[in-house]
Amino acid sequence: MDRNAFEKMTEHYSKDIYGFCLHLAAGRRDHADDLYQDTIVKAYQIKERIAENQNPKAFILAIAISLWKSHIRKEHRRNRIAPQFALEEENWDIEDRGNHPEDMMLKKEEGTFLHNALARLEDKYRIPLVLYYFNQFDLEEISNICNMPIGTVKSRLFRGRERLKKQLQKEGYQYE
Repeated sequence: MDRNAFEKMTEHYSKDIYGFCLHLAAGRRDHADDLYQDTIVKAYQIKERIAENQNPKAFILAIAISLWKSHIRKEHRRNRIAPQFALEEENWDIEDRGNHPEDMMLKKEEGTFLHNALARLEDKYRIPLVLYYFNQFDLEEISNICNMPIGTVKSRLFRGRERLKKQLQKEGYQYE
């Protein structure tokens, strides 16, 4: 892939890639910004390996996952030596769909509640859930992105949904 094709591809997928980085970073925009930038830089460095006809978005999301896992390992290593405390950002963007203010407020509250619960899940459950529900990837694509068998993807989606449901119920979220 040449430079112009790479620029067009990143421009086309930038919103999706950033959204995925934001989910990986559990809503912390500073971490998501860094992850997004590192992902684009890494993708540019290996742009020759990106095939335009082989779902380049999935390839780039796989890079983001790899970089995020590396970041988490480094952070855990640092925290064992010198624990650090981070402020959590709880500003989740909820689209305005032209609803009444009360409906918009309820949707924002539900979205914040869901994203906070999702952020507390382990990465092995959160990543497949985000890829499936927020990025609309099918099981085969998730399998390729996460480099795991489809059966593992299915079980992690099932277990992730169950853990998310239990966590939401424990925190008082009422299902209708």
